[in-house]
Amino acid sequence: MQNSFFSKLYRFVESTGSNLQSLFLLLLRLYWGGSFMFAGWGKLMDIHPVVQFFTTLNIPFPHVSAYLVSLVELIGGICLILGLGSRLAALALVVVMVGAIYTTNDHLADKIVNDTTSFITQLPFVYLLVSLVIFVFGAGKMSLDYLYEKRVLRR
Repeated sequence: MQNSFFSKLYRFVESTGSNLQSLFLLLLRLYWGGSFMFAGWGKLMDIHPVVQFFTTLNIPFPHVSAYLVSLVELIGGICLILGLGSRLAALALVVVMVGAIYTTNDHLADKIVNDTTSFITQLPFVYLLVSLVIFVFGAGKMSLDYLYEKRVLRR
């Protein structure tokens, strides 16, 4: 009897978690996709301070890099919101966030080992983590990626 109870409990927890997975991924994509989109849009609307900041960080080709980062954030954010090309968009955003971590003035990359608490509370790390979650798990069933896969690729 006890075995039956734990089996039912396990199946219930697994089923509930599985059913909530797509909703969780949707909410994650909407919130962080919007954050990326607005960050990219804000940079594009006032690109000169971004170029100056990139110049102070000695980022190669600061003008090109500023536009590239801004566009990746804007387009990547839109893709996350729609759930369209989510893994590719997330991968591009991972690259941008790794770049942000390694080029910041406050030596954020050094904090990975020396000051872990400070590192994991920094916004670039959170953006990186969310991008990695979407890259690894995909957009979920509430996405255009899922519809495309279901209707086009599985024919």
